[in-house]
Amino acid sequence: MTTKSFFATRSGSRSRLSAVGKAISYLALAFVGALLVSAVAKGLLGASLLQLAQGGTATGTARAVLLLLGLVIAPTALVLRIFKEPFQLSAWAFGSAMRLTVCGLATGLILLAVMAGLMWLLGAVTFGIATPTISSAISGLLMSAILWLAQAAGEEGLHRGYAFVQICRAISFWPTAVLSSAWFMYGHIGNEGETVLGIIAAGLLGLALSYSLLKTGSLWFALGFHASWNFSQSFVFGFHNSGGKPLASLLSATLDGSPLLTGGTTGPEASLLVLPVLIVLFAIIQRVAVPTCERSDSPTFSTPTTR
Repeated sequence: MTTKSFFATRSGSRSRLSAVGKAISYLALAFVGALLVSAVAKGLLGASLLQLAQGGTATGTARAVLLLLGLVIAPTALVLRIFKEPFQLSAWAFGSAMRLTVCGLATGLILLAVMAGLMWLLGAVTFGIATPTISSAISGLLMSAILWLAQAAGEEGLHRGYAFVQICRAISFWPTAVLSSAWFMYGHIGNEGETVLGIIAAGLLGLALSYSLLKTGSLWFALGFHASWNFSQSFVFGFHNSGGKPLASLLSATLDGSPLLTGGTTGPEASLLVLPVLIVLFAIIQRVAVPTCERSDSPTFSTPTTR
């Protein structure tokens, strides 16, 4: 079997059922991992994962790293070992990883900055300085960078990693992308300050990041964009992020306009401005796509064949 066929939809019901079984095995291990890291947090840090999330940047970062280890890194390593499968099936193939990550980071920052700038020009938001000293700005920047990179890696690996690839092998790419995005939306429902528009936008952004996996063969662009988008919203501009208040920020954002423009308590992703941003994002993903012939260590997706 060539590397190009690793993510291709399987032919035959037995092969597809096997792919579903592998996805379920991963999710079961991730569930066990969540229980284990919850126990570790309680035992070593004296707080639940929820309490860590409600604390400061340091505790939030500890939570994100624990969840990354328990829900993504450990389960992925185990299923690859158990089923004797290549690393490419993790969706973290290293080909073009640096270029794609940098492109994702730049795209998230620029698109969020454009949205913030338009809100400011339209008088919908005003910004003030939130970080009083250079030392606190630097420490906040470093901690926030680690926080959002770890959280983005965790969410991308869980929603669009090994299990995503296996379901693609069973039912093809776009149905899997829709299911994954619906799951991603569901994960935002309980967020304090979240709105219907914010939940819908999360699903659409999930589809865009799934598309980046299709076009690049890995999650590196999605990781960069996801981390930079959240980092820019929270730390750089001081907006709410998916309903959550920023733990630390350089600027403070005071909303003066309609929630349809500013996103209100959800943050910019619930703004109607996110619609043209999504169009631009899809175009950028198409632009940075890695040609199939250049994916030496990542597979492609194909349509299923019947038997």
